Amino acid sequence: MWTARGWLGDDDFVMYLGDNFLLGGITEQTERFRAPRPDAQIMLTRVPDPRAFGVAETDAAGRVVGLEEKPEFPKSDLALVGVYFFTPAVHEAVDHVRPSARGELEITDTIQWLIDEGRRVESSIVTDYWKDTGNATDMLEVNRSVLDRLEYRVEGAVDERSELVGRVVVEPGARVVRSRIVGWATTARSRYAREAGGGGVVAAG
Repeated sequence: MWTARGWLGDDDFVMYLGDNFLLGGITEQTERFRAPRPDAQIMLTRVPDPRAFGVAETDAAGRVVGLEEKPEFPKSDLALVGVYFFTPAVHEAVDHVRPSARGELEITDTIQWLIDEGRRVESSIVTDYWKDTGNATDMLEVNRSVLDRLEYRVEGAVDERSELVGRVVVEPGARVVRSRIVGWATTARSRYAREAGGGGVVAAG
């Protein structure tokens, strides 16, 4: 945030950590943030062992009253998902936060400063699939989870000489000609697949 401050200006913004995968996107949470416009809104999910995560403590209304980074004795099972909605008030918080023992400006410390100053920090609970992809195994798990949710759907053009087998998606504007595509597979929007074969294709053409 500090390095992007000049670009962000006085706009509200979303900080979405790139190693987090959240099925279904954040449209609902974005609309929820826009209406009451708290100083910050964080996304949380319940985990069996929160000690490996930033952990939030909330009141009965969902307002955040405290945050801890990877606590030994967590006060809740609510882990930070890695998607944060902020107003420009967060820039003042960044100015007051000092590097942690790891030598980093921690997002938990930044949000905790807002809480300590009486600023309004709200939360929303994620119940759909979420994964913090810290390694290659995590990425493979996410990939399989996405593929498992694919459903057969043809919205593009498939000629009579082609065969689609299994969970195959042909998006609008895509053309499949003289091909055999085996799911899981997606022929991306406006792509042209000719004499293609095999599976696991994300954008054949």
